[in-house]
Amino acid sequence: MATLYLNEQQSIVKKRDGYLIVQYQDKRKVEVPLIKVSQVVVSGDVTLTTPALHTLLELGIEVCFLSMYGHFRGRLSPPVAKNAFLRREQYRAHTDPQCPLKAAQGFVSGKLENMRTMLLRSNRSLQDV
Repeated sequence: MATLYLNEQQSIVKKRDGYLIVQYQDKRKVEVPLIKVSQVVVSGDVTLTTPALHTLLELGIEVCFLSMYGHFRGRLSPPVAKNAFLRREQYRAHTDPQCPLKAAQGFVSGKLENMRTMLLRSNRSLQDV
């Protein structure tokens, strides 16, 4: 499933059957199947109708609101989030004293590996010149 980004200003999002209908100011329409949407990000002046919002919440789809410039404004979450099991595991891992150490070791190892890859690529490009 994918995140639906709504960032064309003054567009209107409606709900019809199993689709979100995005109407743009220039009269274009795009149909987005709800089954493919896992999250909606609304940026700027975009209107979501009440039936569209109700359907998103019923399906457990979060809506995140941003300003036109991408600043976080707020989030509309369904009563039961899809990631409740993930959160529970995160809390459980937080209480395990060995888990943070393993995570930190993984972060450092990944960072060093990525730095090595970047240096090798950079060295190759210098040799090509």
